Amino acid sequence: MSLDFRHPESFSLLLVGEVCTDQFIEGSVKRVSPEAPIPILEDTEAEQRLGMSGNVKSNLEIFGARVVHKGNNPFDLMRTRYIDRASRQQILRVDENKPIKPLRSFPSPNKFDAVIISDYNRGLLDNRSIDLINDLYHGLPIFVDTKREDVGRFKDCVMKIGNNDNVDTTTIDPSVTVAWTMGEGGASCNGHFYRAPEVDVFDVTGAGDVFLASLAILTLCGYRWDSAMQNAVNLATISVQHHGTYTLTHFDIDRGIR
Repeated sequence: MSLDFRHPESFSLLLVGEVCTDQFIEGSVKRVSPEAPIPILEDTEAEQRLGMSGNVKSNLEIFGARVVHKGNNPFDLMRTRYIDRASRQQILRVDENKPIKPLRSFPSPNKFDAVIISDYNRGLLDNRSIDLINDLYHGLPIFVDTKREDVGRFKDCVMKIGNNDNVDTTTIDPSVTVAWTMGEGGASCNGHFYRAPEVDVFDVTGAGDVFLASLAILTLCGYRWDSAMQNAVNLATISVQHHGTYTLTHFDIDRGIR
């Protein structure tokens, strides 16, 4: 099903959240180190992509939406993955984190149709930042994915919570609609379940970003909630069949939305 008749390109969205640089160093493992029982990676090639909210941005834009992104310097947060070329297995991941200052200024709400929050709890959003967003953008649709344990600061929004997220469910505000994502188990909301297509899962990196972006766009386009949820699951399932953080293609969208 094409989205052309829904005109997602007419939407202007504010995206707030930490962005990182995902670096993939791929090489060949032909021998084990004589110094320790670890593989030696040779003939390496490096590739960099924007991850975290950067991946959300890419997936919002592939639908045609215009996105204003409030985040940090992508090189503040580096995620370097070392991968064996033959097996496609990750050997090691190295994280480098610099301090990030909380946001204190935001653009006018008159410019936007919705707000997307991709909060990795690395310092960009503190309690005051979230309160400012609640006050400034009250009345706009707000979609949230957060890694914080206490989520009580978020009000009147759709919140995606993954099955591996360490969320204190007792802090969820009654005004929040929760979309629970369960990996291969699909997703659920208000007692309704949305099954994920059976596929060979290659890499789950960024699947939640694809789900968040897809759910926001489809909801704004006027899809019924059940349809938006199921199609967001379908599109996230496409992403896990690819290596690393994945941006949907127009072909993915056409075959994923039913």
